Amino acid sequence: MEGHDMGKRRVTPGTSQLNLEIETGLRERLRAFTEERGEKVRHVVEAALRRHMDNPPPPPKPPELPPLPPVTASGSAPAMPGMGETAARAGGAETAKKKGKGK
Repeated sequence: MEGHDMGKRRVTPGTSQLNLEIETGLRERLRAFTEERGEKVRHVVEAALRRHMDNPPPPPKPPELPPLPPVTASGSAPAMPGMGETAARAGGAETAKKKGKGK
């Protein structure tokens, strides 16, 4: 095949290639469907994609995440009342005193 460039395929203007793998059974159904109706695979796939995108099903729900482990107090500073663990991790009143904001 001298002189024949195998790397370039002729693409119809206004189109692009879509290469993907699908289940063998679905591909066989598609082949039988298009042969029976005398349609081209391209037209059937384009119509199915348009129909799906114009009338999409609800988006899939994200998977449920496992619960987070319980938060444990780390460090020697006690938590300020009403501030929960955040104050203890941030340094609480001790940090404020060092910055000159506390008495």
